[in-house]
Amino acid sequence: MGMEERELVDIKNIVVDTRGSVAARMKSYLAAVGDPYRFRVGKTRVSVVFDGREGGSLESAMEKICMRKG
Repeated sequence: MGMEERELVDIKNIVVDTRGSVAARMKSYLAAVGDPYRFRVGKTRVSVVFDGREGGSLESAMEKICMRKG
């Protein structure tokens, strides 16, 4: 069962303040995107599958992304 494109959040429109802590950035992003596994980039629907077998959890992967400043 798929979500309609209009129901998915377009992450191109998400702005996260990079001055905050990693935890604050993660919280802000997750609040804005809603479902971190299903979203849009423009007109492209994205479904993320994460199994953690390559040495980490979803949380650690998100933390690495949020540690970036730009």
